[in-house]
Amino acid sequence: MSRSVTRRRSQVFDSVVGSSKTFSGTTLIDDSPRLCQDKRLQRTDSQGNPYRSNYRRHLLFLKVYGYDPSGSADIGGPFTTFKAETFSYPKKIFSLKGGNVGSINYSYDGRAVAWARDPNITEGDFLQPSTGAQLDAIGTTAIARCIPTNPLSGMGQFLGELHDLPKVPDIRNWVNRARNWRNGAKRINFDKLSREAAGEYLNQVFGWVPFVNDLDKFTKTVKNAGPIMEKFAKDSNHLIHRSYYFPDVTTVTTQVLSSNSYPDPPLNGTMWINGGVLTKTVITTTKTWFKGAFTYYLPGPEKGANSFVERINKLKFAEQQANRLSGTRLTPDLLWKLAPWSWAVDWVTNAGDVIHNWSAFANDGLVMDYGYVMEHKIRQEQYSLVGVQTRSGPETFYQEFRYETKTRKRATPYGFGVNPASFTTKQWSIVAALGISKQPLSLNF
Repeated sequence: MSRSVTRRRSQVFDSVVGSSKTFSGTTLIDDSPRLCQDKRLQRTDSQGNPYRSNYRRHLLFLKVYGYDPSGSADIGGPFTTFKAETFSYPKKIFSLKGGNVGSINYSYDGRAVAWARDPNITEGDFLQPSTGAQLDAIGTTAIARCIPTNPLSGMGQFLGELHDLPKVPDIRNWVNRARNWRNGAKRINFDKLSREAAGEYLNQVFGWVPFVNDLDKFTKTVKNAGPIMEKFAKDSNHLIHRSYYFPDVTTVTTQVLSSNSYPDPPLNGTMWINGGVLTKTVITTTKTWFKGAFTYYLPGPEKGANSFVERINKLKFAEQQANRLSGTRLTPDLLWKLAPWSWAVDWVTNAGDVIHNWSAFANDGLVMDYGYVMEHKIRQEQYSLVGVQTRSGPETFYQEFRYETKTRKRATPYGFGVNPASFTTKQWSIVAALGISKQPLSLNF
């Protein structure tokens, strides 16, 4: 287990100290500094993984041996980094005057910003990542989408659901109804018509469309069965890199904070001709993706094996190829999909993905050399102050508070949120053979 390391960084940039003066006639009676600056604060929590040295060692092993005997294809590690920073424009120095020259008057030389001239950002302002349980659920779904032994067509599920074929569309009756309507039929039950129309729509969306898609997938798989089977056998016992990207999630909110606002620092009102419109826009974006490397095993010829073992291996090979093509293997995943209520559970949970992954990792010697789910969150708070009038003309002020979080969570060789204590003896032997474990019944991380 690598030790936990925390690194912090704090920076101040574009710092300018302005001068706000008050006069009585020509006599200076007050001179106050006004500090304007932007800040950046960052913290990274990690296991102190020496990425550069690991990567150099990995390349050396590949050059010398053609592979990495240390099992260090995983050269990264879990981490979370937080960053908060501010940006403000314009950068120019203002020279402003106001008041009555003959009595009390004012002057200011320095910068001005839309919202806060000296932003007080702390670690308490950091944008928090999704919880570990949420990342486990996201990673589980991603693994289910890109497992290299996933069946290319769901013929097993298709055959299991043949007893519940979708109804033939009631086209003839709808033609008659339309003709009666056109001919001026007086008594039409619109409630009944709407229910029947809804039923026909559901029959098409949840009945015929999946039915036709299943047939199309199976047809394409059979047509390309030769190349598919050849590649599936060729990739056996090799590292297969996969990635899966979820759609970005972005939200935008905008509100007008004031229709007559002045920049910061606060100055005497006579130094500005009039204020402007202050608008706050908040943009939040979340990006999530998965990267991992899988390996699986298809039995082949063995030296010294007798004819019985060879026949058994050929049968296993044929069964694995058949499942890859059509998904005919009887597994908890197939039984789950055939359950009439499972779709409702999968609508609100990822139970189906959990069962799918459990079934996949229990077969074909499937294991992950490494797997990571990653999340990148950005929250931008943008303050725009437009229409402020000075004696030299209109000005627009802009300031942004940007909060950013990146996190990377590591999976076990058999998925996210899986307790290694639940690994079987066979699974531990596969882990040890891949070099993911250097000690009995333990992982390298």
